Amino acid sequence: GRLMEDEDVIKMCWDIIDEGTEEVFQSKSFLEVSPALLLSLLERDTLDCDEVVVLKAALAWASAECARKGEEASPRDLREALGPTLFKIRFPTMDQDEFAEHVAKSEVLEAIEVMEIFINYCSIQNKPLLMFPVKPRASQIYTPYNDVQMF
Repeated sequence: GRLMEDEDVIKMCWDIIDEGTEEVFQSKSFLEVSPALLLSLLERDTLDCDEVVVLKAALAWASAECARKGEEASPRDLREALGPTLFKIRFPTMDQDEFAEHVAKSEVLEAIEVMEIFINYCSIQNKPLLMFPVKPRASQIYTPYNDVQMF
């Protein structure tokens, strides 16, 4: 009955989010979601966008959260606003240039975290154990079929 219908509706909503992730992040109502919903969103393997887009969306949400609390949105305030959601952002899956430009300079991560992610990029063996997910989201996984043009 009813529970099954609710689960179907929830699944449909998640499917829409997965297919139109960037549009969802750009919507005004995204900035007003609860911290719990933001966490659920950023945990998803199936978001269809680059990780730098996820980061920018999370920081925009955190900035709005700081404004709601009357805080100034310093790097420390943004990190605090994100709370455990920060650790759902897959920094290690970003291009090194994107990471250097958008993350390392932002001061949202602590120096040790930035250093460990750079070591992770450079190391072939003995990679550091990171607190951030290293598994790419589905849209970031390269397959040879991405280059194949169908006629």
